[in-house]
Order: sequence, then structure tokens, then C-alpha cells
Amino acid sequence: MEEDDLWGLGYEAVLARQTELQREADEKRKQKRQEFSKEIGRWLKKHRVQKRLSQARLSAKLGYSGNKLFDIERGKRMCDLLTFMEICEGIGVHFDVNGRFRLEADEIAWVEMYRHKDWRQILLLLAEEM
Repeated sequence: MEEDDLWGLGYEAVLARQTELQREADEKRKQKRQEFSKEIGRWLKKHRVQKRLSQARLSAKLGYSGNKLFDIERGKRMCDLLTFMEICEGIGVHFDVNGRFRLEADEIAWVEMYRHKDWRQILLLLAEEM
């Protein structure tokens, strides 16, 4: 049903259609997050294996417990930017922010602050976000 046709159906029909559209959009976002998590996991695993590091050894090096690294590599756990950077640092690789993983300008700023260990600026920005 076209959205223009909804206005003649009443409030309940419009609300029902809006709810349906929101559900569809949420499902698409969920699928994209899952695909992105899997892509990140594959990338991390590829570089870990190239450096001949086992999951157990890298997890111990990073202080991770349980299956955290395993779940990240399989795409079962979403990896935030700081965790991604920790893992990259633990593996000994750097990712190209202008290459495969495209970051927004503010995310690039966070990456640069982290790389330069600008803890004061990071804490100031975190305080602003709270």
C-alpha cells in the first residue's frame, strides 16, 4: 500500500503502517550490524593468523576472558571501536581508516587521540557526552 493512500484510512491504519515500516527498518539495521560484525571478525582473524597468534595467546595478552575474542572473530559479538583498536594493537597491525573500514570524521579523531595516547582529551570528550 502506498503511503499516500494511508491518509484516507484513519489514524489506526497510519499508525499500524508506521509501526510496520519501523520494524522493517530495524530489521535492516540489525542485518547490517551483523554483516559488519562478521566482516570485522574475519579481518581480525586473518591478521591474527598471519601473525601466528592463537586466540588463547592473544586473549591472555589483552586480558580477555571467556570467549570474547572467539565471539568477535565469528561476528557473534559486536566489537566497539576501542576494543577493535586494542585487538589490532595486540596483533601488531594498524588498520587504514581511509581504506576498507570507513570512519566518520569524529571517529577518526577518536582513533588519533587513542593512537597518540591523549588520555586527557579523551576524558574531556567522554565527560561532554555524559
